[in-house]
Amino acid sequence: ISTTALQMSDDEARIERLNAIRRQLAEGTYNISGKDVADKILKVLKS
Repeated sequence: ISTTALQMSDDEARIERLNAIRRQLAEGTYNISGKDVADKILKVLKS
């Protein structure tokens, strides 16, 4: 598979994931733990 095809596949997967999160937010069913948020913040700050 070409690099372009792989990138398009990644973009489509990202869009699907974002749409799923948007639906969950709209329905009030999106849940994420405080630990996950803190871990992500620390990861960004360390880089």
